[in-house]
Amino acid sequence: MSVLKNRNFALLLSGQLISTAGNNLFAIALPWYIYTLTQSKADLALAGIAQTLPALLGLAAGVFVDRWRKTTTMLTSDLVRAGLGALLVAAVMARQPIWTVLIIVLVLQAVGTFYSPAAGALMPTLVEPSDITSASGMQQSGNAAAQLFGTVAGGSLLAALGPALLFALDGVSYLASVVSVLLIRRRGPEPTQSLGRCQRAVRSNRAFFEDWRDGLNVFTQSRFLLLMMVSAVMANFAFAPLDIALTAWVKGPMQEDAFHLGLLNAGFFVGMIGGSLSLNRVSRTLSLRGILFIGMCGSGLCTMGLGLRPNFWWDTALTCAAGLCIGILNGSVNAALLRAIPAAFRGRALSTLSALVMLAMPLGMAIFGALMVHLPLAVIFVLIGSLSVLSGLVFILPIREDLSALARFEAAHVSPSADEVLVD
Repeated sequence: MSVLKNRNFALLLSGQLISTAGNNLFAIALPWYIYTLTQSKADLALAGIAQTLPALLGLAAGVFVDRWRKTTTMLTSDLVRAGLGALLVAAVMARQPIWTVLIIVLVLQAVGTFYSPAAGALMPTLVEPSDITSASGMQQSGNAAAQLFGTVAGGSLLAALGPALLFALDGVSYLASVVSVLLIRRRGPEPTQSLGRCQRAVRSNRAFFEDWRDGLNVFTQSRFLLLMMVSAVMANFAFAPLDIALTAWVKGPMQEDAFHLGLLNAGFFVGMIGGSLSLNRVSRTLSLRGILFIGMCGSGLCTMGLGLRPNFWWDTALTCAAGLCIGILNGSVNAALLRAIPAAFRGRALSTLSALVMLAMPLGMAIFGALMVHLPLAVIFVLIGSLSVLSGLVFILPIREDLSALARFEAAHVSPSADEVLVD
């Protein structure tokens, strides 16, 4: 808990937690609103595509994040999303067509692609290097707690007051995040592009493509990192439709209401909190390869079991176990990447990684959305879980953990005498 004594990190975390809670209010309200309004699984899939398709923008967003001040990028993203949230509330209250709502959602998610890599690149500059793992674990467990609160509160509020209120609260959460970022006070310059080649690039307005290629080239230095990307693409393809499948499962075979959907999702976040709190102990016991193998396979097996019986307590126990696996996996991977990726490339490297991984989500949403129309939901859960297990089995391949190889990329590109060029 000592990392919370760091004022700047505590401010960044608090804003992220409030915003995360708001995002989960939004995430539970949107599919429920669409499915209640249209009773169409196809429309549910369209809503999922609108939420995931903007991830493609992440391929380019990271280049700008590395060029811009991180806090300014975060503030702009939050303010624009707050405005779009108000517009979404107005569209729902005015009973606008579904396509109007989905367009607003598409733009809102697109703007959000700039926030995450900026926050990810800023965090390691606010804490000591020795505190990165603790800070990553704290972010993971805090986000899971915020997601738990947002999901449980969202289910209750959705059942009692309707989706418009949840959309409004999501917009307010972005304003709270703005306040927290404004209060951050850096002691020194922001290490954005403090390197010989990139410093010259900023001053000469180097071509966008070359900047983007530098971020992508980071991942060519490690075969194990490429293996992680392949696994993550497979898992994200599989898990893309899980939220909409659970919505249809609760409202259909389980015959429960939005409150029970919130509690079912809450089980996942309870598990994530447990996984995040045990992160330090597990990371000292298991290798990163072992964590990836167990996390992917374990969460997949739990998902396969969801469709065995439409029982609320059975499914809640399984989502809790899946969350435990994912909590350990995500926290360990995030800490490893923050340590391995050179600081000056974090914005575009993290954004590129996120975008490449998320590329599979719209495809997964479209394919599984079509399958949901023709196959029982129990079969959909088995297919999702099977692909997740397969994504864990790739770590049986004899490829050594070589993330330390990224240091060679930094040594080749970073000039030891280069001065910082951007400050907050």
